[in-house]
Order: sequence, then structure tokens, then C-alpha cells
Amino acid sequence: MVVCNVGTLVKPGGLLVIMGVGGVKHYTVGAVDFAHSNLTENVLKQAIGDAGFELKLYRSTKFEVALQTSDLFKFILVARRA
Repeated sequence: MVVCNVGTLVKPGGLLVIMGVGGVKHYTVGAVDFAHSNLTENVLKQAIGDAGFELKLYRSTKFEVALQTSDLFKFILVARRA
């Protein structure tokens, strides 16, 4: 849904560049814990295709942060609007 919304800002033939972190189950602000959608590589790629983009570049690196899961990864993707 988010990629579809942001994707409307990209002209046909234009590029969408997204950087982010996936595999986060929750995050804390102060004393409040917030749930986070479980973003995976497959979910990202599916969302890009469903939004009418062709994936041109995808790079990801796994990393571990203290007290977090080993499923964490940072990513960058570049996609062209059809």
C-alpha cells in the first residue's frame, strides 16, 4: 500500500529509490513498545511489482543489534516505473 501511494509521485520511466531496515518486529519510544510490520525481502519485492515498478537494483546486508533479532537487515532498492 505504501509503495503504491509513494509510487504515484514517480512519473512513468522515473526511478524510485528506497532505503530502510527490515526484520524489525517492534520498536520502543520512551517506555512505550510499538509493533512493526514484519518487512522481508520477499514482501519488498512483491510490493514493488504490485505497484507497477520493475526492480532494477536490490542490495541488503544482515546485521545484529544488541537485544534484537538476527533477522534485521538494511536494504536499498531502485525500481523503474513502467
